[in-house]
Amino acid sequence: MNTFSRRAILALVLCALVCLNATAFAEKDAWRFIVMGDNRPGKDTPVKQPLMYLRAIDEINLLDPDLAVNVGDLILGYVDDPQLVGRMWDEFERVSAGLEVPWYRVFGNHDIWDEVSQKIAKERYGPLYYSFTHKNAYFAVLCSDLVGEMKHITGDQLEWLKKDLKRHRRAKWKFVYVHRPLWQEQDSNWLDEVHPLLAERGVNMVFAGHAHKYEKSRTRDGVQYFITGGVGAPLREDRTPEQGWFYHYMQIAVRGDSLTVAVIRTGHIDPENIITYETK
Repeated sequence: MNTFSRRAILALVLCALVCLNATAFAEKDAWRFIVMGDNRPGKDTPVKQPLMYLRAIDEINLLDPDLAVNVGDLILGYVDDPQLVGRMWDEFERVSAGLEVPWYRVFGNHDIWDEVSQKIAKERYGPLYYSFTHKNAYFAVLCSDLVGEMKHITGDQLEWLKKDLKRHRRAKWKFVYVHRPLWQEQDSNWLDEVHPLLAERGVNMVFAGHAHKYEKSRTRDGVQYFITGGVGAPLREDRTPEQGWFYHYMQIAVRGDSLTVAVIRTGHIDPENIITYETK
């Protein structure tokens, strides 16, 4: 065998080893998370959580993601009785305890609508905006409904976001959650103050709810925006599934240098024993 052939074979072997190592690394680094929103009850059942939310919990457990985030409107709210508000939160927590993966909550306008409800939420859960990390990713949870700052991310919250994004600037992936799709609100400061910050810091995706539908919004300066508010709250009767108004949640798969988004319609994932020999 001549020198050229030996070099060619060695190059092929090295290339194969690199490819195998890269594949192994990608598989090891692969993980998934769920985004859902707007599971609040309707006015006819102000405390009881919707059956669609329970079904979604069962399906998410079957998918077995690394974590889940709920983008808000967790309870019906908008009542003056603190004890009734407490019952609403108790029922939400009882049902949500069925999730078998770590999960995080965003607060929406049905969760915080005045000073009393904001105090209740803060006493139960601590900070109303916060961040966490998982593997190679950074997650920021914002609150679009702070008393006196509704539809704005401003003041202490904006300053915190600036510092927190800087502190986590080396994260490979960056995701932001907020209840209201503030990029569509004309009287919000989002596009003027918040979006430029997210774009500068390399945020990959922003998720919101509020509207009980799915929508892939515009990509701005590399930041992809989504609305996902279909995990149980009543759908609008004057809208159609073709317009995004259907029950659903999202799964984001992280693998190597790619993100894959799947929109999953609730009611289409079943356990393995849905049909068995005994059911024939």
